[in-house]
Amino acid sequence: MTTFAPPGVVVVSEFRGDHEFLSNFYRFQFYYAGRSWATAEHAFQAEKTDNPDWKVRIQLAGTPMAAKKLGRRAPMRPGWDLYGRHFAMRAIIATKFAPGLWTADRLVATGNAVLIEGNNHHDNTWGACLCISCADVPKHNLLGYFLMQHRFWLRTGGVW
Repeated sequence: MTTFAPPGVVVVSEFRGDHEFLSNFYRFQFYYAGRSWATAEHAFQAEKTDNPDWKVRIQLAGTPMAAKKLGRRAPMRPGWDLYGRHFAMRAIIATKFAPGLWTADRLVATGNAVLIEGNNHHDNTWGACLCISCADVPKHNLLGYFLMQHRFWLRTGGVW
Protein backbone atom coordinates (compact mmCIF):
# COMPACT_ATOMS: atom_id res chain seq x y z
CA MET A 1 0.00 0.00 0.00
CA THR A 2 1.14 3.52 -0.72
CA THR A 3 1.79 5.21 2.59
CA PHE A 4 1.47 8.79 1.30
CA ALA A 5 4.65 9.61 3.22
CA PRO A 6 8.39 9.81 2.60
CA PRO A 7 10.70 7.46 4.52
CA GLY A 8 11.11 8.34 8.19
CA VAL A 9 7.72 10.01 8.51
CA VAL A 10 5.34 8.54 11.09
CA VAL A 11 2.24 7.02 9.54
CA VAL A 12 -1.03 6.24 11.33
CA SER A 13 -2.34 3.59 8.94
CA GLU A 14 -5.63 2.79 10.67
CA PHE A 15 -7.96 4.62 13.02
CA ARG A 16 -7.92 1.91 15.71
CA GLY A 17 -6.50 1.57 19.20
CA ASP A 18 -4.92 4.84 20.35
CA HIS A 19 -6.13 6.51 17.15
CA GLU A 20 -9.71 5.23 17.17
CA PHE A 21 -10.93 8.72 18.13
CA LEU A 22 -10.11 9.81 14.55
CA SER A 23 -12.72 7.44 13.11
CA ASN A 24 -16.16 8.70 12.13
CA PHE A 25 -17.51 5.59 13.88
CA TYR A 26 -15.97 6.59 17.23
CA ARG A 27 -18.62 7.25 19.89
CA PHE A 28 -18.23 10.90 20.80
CA GLN A 29 -21.35 12.94 21.42
CA PHE A 30 -21.14 16.44 19.98
CA TYR A 31 -23.43 19.15 18.66
CA TYR A 32 -23.54 19.99 14.99
CA ALA A 33 -26.13 21.88 12.96
CA GLY A 34 -28.36 22.32 16.00
CA ARG A 35 -28.53 18.63 16.91
CA SER A 36 -26.75 16.17 19.15
CA TRP A 37 -24.92 13.33 17.37
CA ALA A 38 -23.60 10.05 18.75
CA THR A 39 -20.85 9.87 16.11
CA ALA A 40 -19.50 11.87 13.20
CA GLU A 41 -20.88 9.14 10.92
CA HIS A 42 -24.42 9.86 12.14
CA ALA A 43 -23.96 13.58 11.39
CA PHE A 44 -22.41 12.94 7.98
CA GLN A 45 -25.13 10.53 6.87
CA ALA A 46 -27.85 12.93 7.99
CA GLU A 47 -26.26 15.71 5.93
CA LYS A 48 -26.99 13.70 2.79
CA THR A 49 -30.66 14.66 2.94
CA ASP A 50 -32.85 17.73 3.36
CA ASN A 51 -35.75 15.57 4.56
CA PRO A 52 -36.30 16.26 8.30
CA ASP A 53 -37.87 12.84 8.95
CA TRP A 54 -34.85 11.06 7.48
CA LYS A 55 -32.50 13.29 9.48
CA VAL A 56 -34.22 12.23 12.71
CA ARG A 57 -34.18 8.55 11.71
CA ILE A 58 -30.45 8.75 11.04
CA GLN A 59 -29.81 10.73 14.22
CA LEU A 60 -31.55 8.07 16.32
CA ALA A 61 -29.87 5.08 14.63
CA GLY A 62 -28.40 2.76 17.26
CA THR A 63 -24.97 2.38 15.64
CA PRO A 64 -22.84 4.24 13.12
CA MET A 65 -23.29 1.35 10.67
CA ALA A 66 -27.07 1.61 11.02
CA ALA A 67 -26.79 5.37 10.36
CA LYS A 68 -24.67 4.64 7.26
CA LYS A 69 -27.24 2.17 5.93
CA LEU A 70 -30.05 4.69 6.46
CA GLY A 71 -27.99 7.40 4.79
CA ARG A 72 -27.66 5.24 1.69
CA ARG A 73 -31.46 4.99 1.47
CA ALA A 74 -32.32 8.61 2.31
CA PRO A 75 -33.41 10.99 -0.46
CA MET A 76 -30.22 12.77 -1.57
CA ARG A 77 -29.88 16.52 -1.25
CA PRO A 78 -29.09 18.36 -4.51
CA GLY A 79 -25.37 18.73 -5.17
CA TRP A 80 -24.35 16.21 -2.53
CA ASP A 81 -22.06 14.17 -4.76
CA LEU A 82 -20.61 17.18 -6.55
CA TYR A 83 -19.49 19.26 -3.59
CA GLY A 84 -21.82 18.88 -0.63
CA ARG A 85 -20.16 15.84 0.91
CA HIS A 86 -16.76 17.54 1.10
CA PHE A 87 -18.15 20.67 2.75
CA ALA A 88 -20.15 18.55 5.19
CA MET A 89 -17.17 16.40 6.17
CA ARG A 90 -14.97 19.43 6.76
CA ALA A 91 -17.66 21.09 8.89
CA ILE A 92 -18.21 17.93 10.94
CA ILE A 93 -14.47 17.53 11.51
CA ALA A 94 -14.22 21.19 12.57
CA THR A 95 -17.00 20.62 15.10
CA LYS A 96 -15.81 17.24 16.43
CA PHE A 97 -12.25 18.59 16.78
CA ALA A 98 -13.08 22.14 17.86
CA PRO A 99 -10.45 24.11 19.81
CA GLY A 100 -10.69 23.40 23.54
CA LEU A 101 -12.03 19.85 23.14
CA TRP A 102 -9.87 16.90 24.12
CA THR A 103 -10.36 15.53 20.61
CA ALA A 104 -8.62 18.61 19.16
CA ASP A 105 -5.75 18.21 21.63
CA ARG A 106 -5.36 14.54 20.66
CA LEU A 107 -5.47 15.39 16.96
CA VAL A 108 -2.72 17.98 17.42
CA ALA A 109 -0.74 15.43 19.46
CA THR A 110 -0.48 13.24 16.35
CA GLY A 111 2.26 15.70 15.36
CA ASN A 112 3.23 15.46 11.73
CA ALA A 113 2.06 11.89 11.29
CA VAL A 114 0.40 11.04 8.01
CA LEU A 115 -3.18 10.00 8.87
CA ILE A 116 -4.64 7.22 6.76
CA GLU A 117 -8.12 5.82 7.27
CA GLY A 118 -7.02 2.27 6.48
CA ASN A 119 -9.93 -0.14 6.04
CA ASN A 120 -10.96 -3.47 4.54
CA HIS A 121 -14.31 -2.46 3.06
CA HIS A 122 -13.09 -1.00 -0.24
CA ASP A 123 -13.47 2.66 0.73
CA ASN A 124 -10.78 4.35 -1.29
CA THR A 125 -12.51 7.73 -1.37
CA TRP A 126 -12.55 8.61 2.33
CA GLY A 127 -9.83 6.10 3.21
CA ALA A 128 -7.44 3.54 1.80
CA CYS A 129 -8.57 -0.06 1.55
CA LEU A 130 -5.87 -2.50 2.65
CA CYS A 131 -7.28 -5.60 0.94
CA ILE A 132 -5.40 -7.35 -1.87
CA SER A 133 -8.10 -6.65 -4.47
CA CYS A 134 -7.64 -2.90 -3.92
CA ALA A 135 -3.84 -3.03 -4.14
CA ASP A 136 -3.72 -1.19 -7.48
CA VAL A 137 -6.72 1.08 -6.89
CA PRO A 138 -6.03 4.81 -6.32
CA LYS A 139 -6.54 5.72 -2.67
CA HIS A 140 -7.80 9.24 -2.05
CA ASN A 141 -7.90 9.09 1.78
CA LEU A 142 -10.00 12.27 2.01
CA LEU A 143 -10.85 11.77 5.68
CA GLY A 144 -7.16 11.51 6.49
CA TYR A 145 -6.31 14.58 4.43
CA PHE A 146 -9.13 16.65 5.91
CA LEU A 147 -8.01 15.66 9.43
CA MET A 148 -4.42 16.67 8.64
CA GLN A 149 -5.60 20.00 7.23
CA HIS A 150 -7.67 20.63 10.36
CA ARG A 151 -4.71 19.65 12.57
CA PHE A 152 -2.60 22.25 10.77
CA TRP A 153 -5.36 24.83 11.27
CA LEU A 154 -5.50 24.00 15.00
CA ARG A 155 -1.72 24.32 15.36
CA THR A 156 -1.56 27.66 13.58
CA GLY A 157 -4.54 29.19 15.33
CA GLY A 158 -6.60 29.26 12.18
CA VAL A 159 -3.96 30.83 9.96
CA TRP A 160 -3.45 29.08 6.62
